[in-house]
Amino acid sequence: MRRQIDAGLLKRLRDELDKHSIKKEWVTYECKLVTPMYGGGVNGGQVDKEMPIRASAIRGQLRFWWRIACGPFNSPEDMFDRESAIWGGIGDKEAKASRVKIRVGNIKSNGEVAAFEYERNPKDCSKYKSVPKPDPKFGHAYTLFSAQGKLNKDKTIEEEAPHKIAKPELTFELDIHCQTYKDDKLTLEQIKSEVKEAIRWWASFGGIGSRTRRGLGAVDVKNSDIKPVSADEVTLKGGILTLVSQNGKQDPVACWQYGGDKLRDFRQGSHGRHYRKNEKTGKYSIPGRSFWPEADQLRHLTGKNADGKHLPKFKPDFILPRAAFGMPIQFQFPSEKNDPPKLNLTPKYSERMASPLILRPYYDGEKWHAAALLLPEWKNVLQEILKLDVKDPVFKYKNTELLSWPNEQQEAERNRLVNTIEPMKQSNGEARANDPLSAFLDYFKQGQ
Repeated sequence: MRRQIDAGLLKRLRDELDKHSIKKEWVTYECKLVTPMYGGGVNGGQVDKEMPIRASAIRGQLRFWWRIACGPFNSPEDMFDRESAIWGGIGDKEAKASRVKIRVGNIKSNGEVAAFEYERNPKDCSKYKSVPKPDPKFGHAYTLFSAQGKLNKDKTIEEEAPHKIAKPELTFELDIHCQTYKDDKLTLEQIKSEVKEAIRWWASFGGIGSRTRRGLGAVDVKNSDIKPVSADEVTLKGGILTLVSQNGKQDPVACWQYGGDKLRDFRQGSHGRHYRKNEKTGKYSIPGRSFWPEADQLRHLTGKNADGKHLPKFKPDFILPRAAFGMPIQFQFPSEKNDPPKLNLTPKYSERMASPLILRPYYDGEKWHAAALLLPEWKNVLQEILKLDVKDPVFKYKNTELLSWPNEQQEAERNRLVNTIEPMKQSNGEARANDPLSAFLDYFKQGQ
């Protein structure tokens, strides 16, 4: 049976805690979703109808942005000590309670919509088309690919229905309360100042739910204390912020979709892949060979070369540049017989690596822009050592070290690679930049 706590005892406990704390008022921030929100509930990929916005999720976002806004730190130990002093944590000696209380209230939903819809095949109405159609207003096929659901093998049944996303214009109130205890080394004003900085960075570049680094769940935050983080502030922290104006449009959804389109085209769309002409439509809509080197590098590694048809373009450099945009990456080749098996690319010492690139609508105080942000650690990401997860691989080069990109000291090698990778060059043949992330920023701002 659940033990009943005596009301008098509960009051005495609260009074005792209050003796050791300095109580201050709650500060309220008016928040509004400006892009669709994916997930955010207890179950992955689902919007919680009862509690679509969770205080615990916002706390995690604020802790992440606090590390950027209030760093860099002298050492990981210094960062941990200061972070736990504000946000709480479990150390070697003791657990520390958070000095920041967060609550969410007055949530007003604008409804949900399926991110995709499977359409019937006009030739055989008992079956569906293989590729679902994204919602015309709030969907994006590339950014929301994990929400598209799944058909059965015969394409007659939706084995998994497309996931629903929360529409923009959902509003809520975010209340923040900071406090200190008598033995705290930080003052209340120090804590409030650093929490405010975390909120500023979250409001400018963060979000709620899943895939916030691809602009989903972006939030517009209103409060007299909140000013947008400038490009100069980002530079001081070691990051890069690139903004593109959308021809005067005041539409954050259009800004978000622009960023998704750019990344899709750069990595595997019209800029990153050769397209063949569709004889029925007359358009170049049939995807062909990638202009990036990963597929050929994996063919070299495994000794599987599809009858030698694809190897001549790239020599065995064992450089996989698109890994810099985040991992894991799954590779599945068209030929089961002559191509490599299904491969999973991850960092060598972990299962995943979050992308250092954030795409999001950005409000400068007057109008919305499409924003591409490289986080401060972006250069380190380029030097990640990679590994391939594959069952019973037949490696031709067993002890080869895989990298996303050569280091900065290998400038000649970087320049050589740039001149062999088409997406990293401009239309006049000149290099955009000497690393894939910077090359993307150059491609991103071409829409200006």
